[in-house]
Amino acid sequence: MLIKFAILLLSYLIGSIPFTYIMGRLMGERDLSRLGSGNLGGTNAIRVLGWGPGIIAGLLDVAKGTTALWLADLLGGSVEITSLAALAVTFGHNWSVFFRGKKGGKGISTTIGSFLYLNPLVLLVSFSIALEIVFLSRLVSLGSLILVSLVPLGLFIVGEDSLTIFVSFLLAVIAFYRHRGNIKRLRAGVERRIGEKN
Repeated sequence: MLIKFAILLLSYLIGSIPFTYIMGRLMGERDLSRLGSGNLGGTNAIRVLGWGPGIIAGLLDVAKGTTALWLADLLGGSVEITSLAALAVTFGHNWSVFFRGKKGGKGISTTIGSFLYLNPLVLLVSFSIALEIVFLSRLVSLGSLILVSLVPLGLFIVGEDSLTIFVSFLLAVIAFYRHRGNIKRLRAGVERRIGEKN
């Protein structure tokens, strides 16, 4: 039990590392928690810092998910602990301990990183579809919500174990919760599109 708790705590701490915030500070003391939407995810990083730094920071956030699950698998060696690590790393990303749980991203990057480790085929197919939606609509939030909705469905279709499917469903619920403001704007037709100015 103690080793499981330690692994999940480690996953949470890895998720808490605010790479987008760090990138902003490296680029002339720009506080990403106070600029743009105030969100510490990749989309806000791209809008505030530019495509290059934003993408780099976003990829580092994806790497948090993959790294946390790799360590959980290495140290725990069970489907249970590895799947639960996906939840822990996403909680860390969304509610970072370094911001007293009050700041973070919306869970998309760590979900991508987690399922890149757990089931890369389902993740890549889901990501490709979501990316096409983003390309056509220029709405990152819409593509993100479609992505997290497709992953549980894909896992069910390929016959993944029930715990992993359940975890993917919980991650989708968390993502929808974190995107509740975006959902309201999408319904109102006022969600900001890629390339639009403030």
